[in-house]
Amino acid sequence: MKKYLFAAMLLSLTACTNDWSHSGVPDVYEGQSKQSVLQALEKNHWVIVQQKELINKALVIEAYGPPTKQFAKLFAADCRKAILTVFEYVGLQRLETTACDK
Repeated sequence: MKKYLFAAMLLSLTACTNDWSHSGVPDVYEGQSKQSVLQALEKNHWVIVQQKELINKALVIEAYGPPTKQFAKLFAADCRKAILTVFEYVGLQRLETTACDK
């Protein structure tokens, strides 16, 4: 039984490492392409404040919007702000989130 519980915990932790939903940003995963990230933000009613293309062909996106339902329930938050960095060949690699300025 202990082995089963350990395996289940390990599996759930492994799933969380690639799923950035704990950040409050819905449908965003490490390695996602630029188009996929932009579609996820649009689908979840996030507002893109700024997009900057860097010299190394990375796209930096600043956006805000409603967090995931789980995040909103846990932290009583109705808005999250995020800065996402998407590289051309490896996809989304960096995500920083904070509470929205009110």
